[in-house]
Amino acid sequence: VEGKDDLRGFEWRYFWGQSRGDQTAWIQAHEGGVSDLELSPDGHWLATAGTDGMVKLWNLENLELIHEWNYCGENGGSVSFSSDQRFLAIGTQLGSGGTDISRRVFVKDLESKQNAWAPDDQWGYVSMSPVGLQMLTLRGDGDGCTGSRFSVLHIWGYLGKTSSDVWDLPATLAAW
Repeated sequence: VEGKDDLRGFEWRYFWGQSRGDQTAWIQAHEGGVSDLELSPDGHWLATAGTDGMVKLWNLENLELIHEWNYCGENGGSVSFSSDQRFLAIGTQLGSGGTDISRRVFVKDLESKQNAWAPDDQWGYVSMSPVGLQMLTLRGDGDGCTGSRFSVLHIWGYLGKTSSDVWDLPATLAAW
């Protein structure tokens, strides 16, 4: 408190210092929790998805917010960069759970910040291939958080917007 003596001793300062991490920077990315984050392949950008319904793109060199998209997804979402860093895939989960869930995937062109493509149907979780131009999506029978499972794993050629493989699998997350 300003104007009052600080009565904390060296012990408090020592333990306060010990409780700090080795981080070089800190970002208050979202009002709520962070549901997913991913570094760009070259390490210059960070994409975050939050339980506040926002997806944000950050420049890690100066910690500047580059762009944000509002998806109103109180359950958070997923983010994934393409290997060439031209696109950011965003998986959203909207609604309160159970049959009220609506899932969508959007592929954003990072130059224009506009939709490059969005597959039809209820796709939720998304992961882009670290090499090549493919994307995994999951679609399911529940919210993926309360014991229900996603049921369909789909591989897309995301620039050609073609679906190549479909599997019925018990899964809640997928990654390359």
